[in-house]
Amino acid sequence: MRPNWGAVLIGILAGLGGAVIAAAPLLLTGIADTRTFSGQAVLVLIGFASQVAAGAMAGRIAGGNGALHGGLAGLALFAVISIVSIATGGDPSISTLAFGAAVAAILGTAGGVLVEAYHRGD
Repeated sequence: MRPNWGAVLIGILAGLGGAVIAAAPLLLTGIADTRTFSGQAVLVLIGFASQVAAGAMAGRIAGGNGALHGGLAGLALFAVISIVSIATGGDPSISTLAFGAAVAAILGTAGGVLVEAYHRGD
């Protein structure tokens, strides 16, 4: 089955939009201070939730094979966020990027499978 790249793109945009909407107020008010462990943990959890949401949106729109579309959306969202992080001065190691990509693919796949199961009535 060929991926529906339009569904994947919409999933990426939905995940990115959700992450920005969730993180912006926390960062602007200083609640999630990136210099503290708890602030970084909150932002990581927002990132995880956005990858699940991206997968769910892609799986919902694609209409079939939610696992494939969700995994692609989660992975692509991770790639976009990583590129922005590196471009703004971040310096993650290769192992960090590889582990993050694997987690993103798993979380995106989970989102796609969950929404597919919900619409089947499981």
